[in-house]
Amino acid sequence: MILNRIALRWAVVSALSNYMEDPSPTIAGKFIFDSKVEPIQTQQQDTVYPMCVVYTDYDFNGPPALGYKKDERSITITFEVFIGAFEADGEDTFNLNLPNTDAELEYSLDMLEAQIFRALHSDNNACDAYRSLINSYDNVVSRRGATVEGGSKVAARQITVEVLCDRDPIVGQPSEAVAAFLEELRDKGEYGEYVENLLEAYAFVKELPVSTQHAVHLNYPNKVREALAIPKPDAPISTVPEIVFVDPKSVV
Repeated sequence: MILNRIALRWAVVSALSNYMEDPSPTIAGKFIFDSKVEPIQTQQQDTVYPMCVVYTDYDFNGPPALGYKKDERSITITFEVFIGAFEADGEDTFNLNLPNTDAELEYSLDMLEAQIFRALHSDNNACDAYRSLINSYDNVVSRRGATVEGGSKVAARQITVEVLCDRDPIVGQPSEAVAAFLEELRDKGEYGEYVENLLEAYAFVKELPVSTQHAVHLNYPNKVREALAIPKPDAPISTVPEIVFVDPKSVV
């Protein structure tokens, strides 16, 4: 299932940003984004760097299936980090503020990467949740990139971390560490309003007989369920609020 992946991404972003509160554990401060869709190159030229965008790009063997092995699930967490700062100098020109040499850019970039991993292994509920959701690092790859904004160089790096993970729990509740993290998250940052929905999604099969929970989680065919006299669950009903599409032109 996908629920642990959501909790994992929330935990990473919260750990790197200290729940969007001071003090920040990295030089990116509060410029930590969850799955930012808009390309960095299209940001306004006075956007302040450094920044970090977190994605969960790849989830291998995530959904439940018959005959799965516990250690076969892996998730790729991608960090896109950028260093540079711009400020307006007239209507159409922008000056690079800090840092302004190649050596400073690369040093700052490497320091940000080091701070990311240090922040992920700190002592707080977000890091506890992160540690509880992964079993080990399978591989870590850091690639350098660069772009040009307003005629000035910006150093960039993409870090991909492939972690081995457990499947989502059968019993209808997250791990103890994840539950503590989600409880703390209720009143912090942009995730708070979604916490209850995620907990309800975890608890979807909570009231069902144990045999039915396993049948749902392992995706047993109907013939197998009938042969084992496993009670059938009711049809699922979505509890997610209806999505409302707003015409941007109507927003003042």
